[in-house]
Amino acid sequence: MKNYERVKKSIYNLADNPRPFGYKKLKGRNAYRIRKGNYRIIYEIEDKIITVTMY
Repeated sequence: MKNYERVKKSIYNLADNPRPFGYKKLKGRNAYRIRKGNYRIIYEIEDKIITVTMY
């Protein structure tokens, strides 16, 4: 449950800051990733619309 809460908090924080410390641009696609423990959160950013899409 501890990991779930950390991942959940990181996802919610992307709404305020989609480019947090440690984020990486993925090669070959228009997406980014952040790490939370053993988990990777992969997402896209659309600045003009202010949208974050999670995978």
